[in-house]
Amino acid sequence: MVSEELVSRVNGAFEEFQRAEQLDRPHFLETRKRITSGFSAEEWKLFLGRWVSANFEIPELASKEDLFDSLSEDVCSFLGVASTSLNQILGLAFEGVGVLNDEKCRILINKKKVRTTKSVSYALFHGENAEFNAKYYIRYLWENKWKYEKKQIPELLTKIDLNEYVTAGVYYALGFKNNNVAKLLVATIENYGVLDNEKCRVFAAQTDRSSQTIILSNAFFTGKHAKQHAEDNAKCFVRYLWTHSLKNDETPIPELLKKDYPFCEGVYTALGLKTSNTNKALRMSIENYGVLDDEKCALYISRKDIGSRGTLSYVFFSDKDAKPHVKDNAKCLVKYAWEHHWKTEQTPIPELLKRSDVLGLLGVGAYRALGVKQGQYTKILNFSIDGFGILDDEKCRVYISRSDKDIRRTLSITFFTGEEAKQYAKANVTYLVRYAWAHHWKSDDKPIPECVDSTMVKKLLGGGVYPALGIEMEHHSELLRATIENYGKLDDGKCEVLANQKDVGLLRTLSYAFFSGDNARSNAEYFIRYLWKNKWRSDKTPIPELINIVDMDKYNVGYGVYTALGLGEGNLVKLLRLIFEDFGVLDDEKAKACLDVFNPSNNISHNIKTKLREIFFYEENKSAEENKQKLLTAYQQIHQKRLSDLGKEDYKMLPPEVCELITPAVKGAISPTIISPRRNEAGYHQIHVEWTSPMTQHLQELYETHGNALFRMRDILWSALGITSFSAMMKASELGLIALITFGNSLSSRMPHYNFVHFNGYQTFREMAEKAERIETLDEIDAECFITPANKQGIHVQIPITFKGINLTGYTDVEQQALRTIATFIYNPNLFKRENDIRGLPYFSAVSELVEPYCIVPVIQSETIDSITEMIADTTTGNNGTRTNSDGNDNESLVKLYLPTNHCRDFGGIFSSVLNMGSKNIFLFRHYDVGCIE
Repeated sequence: MVSEELVSRVNGAFEEFQRAEQLDRPHFLETRKRITSGFSAEEWKLFLGRWVSANFEIPELASKEDLFDSLSEDVCSFLGVASTSLNQILGLAFEGVGVLNDEKCRILINKKKVRTTKSVSYALFHGENAEFNAKYYIRYLWENKWKYEKKQIPELLTKIDLNEYVTAGVYYALGFKNNNVAKLLVATIENYGVLDNEKCRVFAAQTDRSSQTIILSNAFFTGKHAKQHAEDNAKCFVRYLWTHSLKNDETPIPELLKKDYPFCEGVYTALGLKTSNTNKALRMSIENYGVLDDEKCALYISRKDIGSRGTLSYVFFSDKDAKPHVKDNAKCLVKYAWEHHWKTEQTPIPELLKRSDVLGLLGVGAYRALGVKQGQYTKILNFSIDGFGILDDEKCRVYISRSDKDIRRTLSITFFTGEEAKQYAKANVTYLVRYAWAHHWKSDDKPIPECVDSTMVKKLLGGGVYPALGIEMEHHSELLRATIENYGKLDDGKCEVLANQKDVGLLRTLSYAFFSGDNARSNAEYFIRYLWKNKWRSDKTPIPELINIVDMDKYNVGYGVYTALGLGEGNLVKLLRLIFEDFGVLDDEKAKACLDVFNPSNNISHNIKTKLREIFFYEENKSAEENKQKLLTAYQQIHQKRLSDLGKEDYKMLPPEVCELITPAVKGAISPTIISPRRNEAGYHQIHVEWTSPMTQHLQELYETHGNALFRMRDILWSALGITSFSAMMKASELGLIALITFGNSLSSRMPHYNFVHFNGYQTFREMAEKAERIETLDEIDAECFITPANKQGIHVQIPITFKGINLTGYTDVEQQALRTIATFIYNPNLFKRENDIRGLPYFSAVSELVEPYCIVPVIQSETIDSITEMIADTTTGNNGTRTNSDGNDNESLVKLYLPTNHCRDFGGIFSSVLNMGSKNIFLFRHYDVGCIE
């Protein structure tokens, strides 16, 4: 910091220097030398500053000549600078030498002599700060001089305005030629040539022919310097004119401006348009010009005069430049019209609109935009309104609520049958039917859609839904099946409804729904299985063979079920046989149930017993013979009796067909009586039936259900009551259900008497005996069907020996002999002679003492076929007839039986196996395939 003492000393020296300047030149030079000779560099800086300030308004006015003439060149050496750099010399005394500021600009403007001085021009507009100073100077001029002399915007400045204050040095500093005003202003004034609201206001205030209009047009639109901003300026000017000048109550939207409204020519030039192409100028300048919105739609509809409607229609729909928007405009107009004009309480959905509603409001343009002929109003609605022609809950509600024929026809065409409706018709029908089910039909009385009948569909939906799916009128089941998922397909819930239905009409509807069509058979099977599992099966009815016609009637198993399965109504046994794969085939559970039925102490109806005999033991059943043996086996297991133990009381517990299997040699056994066939004598047959009260009541119930057709349903009468149709007619006549039946005057002695429903199985028994008589050798019999020493026993040999393990030595001599006897018979039946018992059945006895070493020894069930095969491979037969293992040891513990193929048609041989371990009998079964044992 400079001390006050130094400043005071320099000031004193400068005052003396000023007095010396009044002297002549020699004395001045002498005095200057004396005053400055002792100056330090710091004192020289202060002295230089005092000298410049005293002689010039700004340092830049000082020249080298003036400086060296007054101070001499010694100042440079003392200051340590080159004498050629005046600004460097002055810069030691003043800050910012050669750089303009507001004060310097003010002096330059106000004093022409100063701004035109060469030293000033050189100092400010040449060198490193020249460009900065030039821009600073022009901006200062604009802000402090030109802006306040009726030049509202810089673009109004002319060459005349600039020439008064701007010298050639300023142009030179910016690299421009002298008087290139436009370039000078663009380079110095920010946003020169770029329109904003203020500039637009000034521009808009000019008259069309004023010189200022030409100047501004050149500055903003047409001048060379304006090219980069010309288009944006034109758009900005058009928007300004619309917002601040053109928009009014009469013209609230720009689309109402007439297409020949004149803008400044420069605007069209800047936008590359022909003069007066106003629509294009507006479209390019104003966002969303020519694009409809709610406000514009409201105005379009309200302006019905030809001029306004024509102008708007042209802008929105016909102008070639409107093409990207015309379709969207048309859709927008239709949507607006729907929401604000057409939609009412009477017309809550667009599908209810009529031609007269649409035509007058929209005009012609919207139709043309969408390529639709005028008058095809449904097409224009379909194009424009989302979801038009597609049903939803609200539309379904309206459809169902409008029962007027004309309205219903209109809706039907729109949703189902019209040309535009085809692509949605199926989906619409589906939606409508499901809606009707959920909101109208479904109830406690009709819990499943299959309860809906044709009358309900016709009353609620009409007939239009059928053609849409190609379904014949009033085929309601096909309609529902096509629209409601799983319609007509039974499940547990639907089975429950069907089984408990009491209304005859509704039952008929359900039967048709479930038991016709593609799912009929599977439904019938499902229904019967459901009833068996959930309704019929009980202690009273433990097996399906005990299901009777009453059970069927109770749970509505009627004509439809039988028809679905290809059966005549009432053919109960065939129906059950189709449903249950093992129907008529005895297993342990069924055998026990049958024995309970045939047990006299249980007082089971004779009809039920007869029914079971027919099902299990009659020759129509391929498993009849096996069933007989299974029932006999089950009886022996339950009562722990051998065949030789069975007596008279046991015969009473078994059906006649099973009794026939028991050998007559059994003590106390009484062979069932074989009844001779009926005589075919001419005359009437009198059938004696003991009618009980339950039988009479059941007959009446069946007649109420089936009427006179009952007497043609022989299977139902036989299975339900155990009577013939003739007997049923006689009783119905007696009860007054039908007319009295008379037989003329034939003598009763001509009518033989028969025991009613007395079947002892003699026909099956006789057939079996006749077949056995025709067999000459074992080779004629299939390996799985041969005659044993007892009689025909299916596929196995039964011998009364208790199982004692797999070692032969574990059995007594008698038991071993029995095993060898059976083995010998199977191996070589020629060693036996055939005799007949009292019933005519063949049996075999040994003709000589058996010495052959053949033997059957039981094998426990857990041993596999592979292990048995290995044992066979390890066993050989010696010349003496004994069998030994491969290691040479005697083997009396044989655990297998091998037979040649001429006695067994498969190549696996015959193996013995233990079955029914709880019994006192051993059953020897044939091995018929790898891994399988019978």
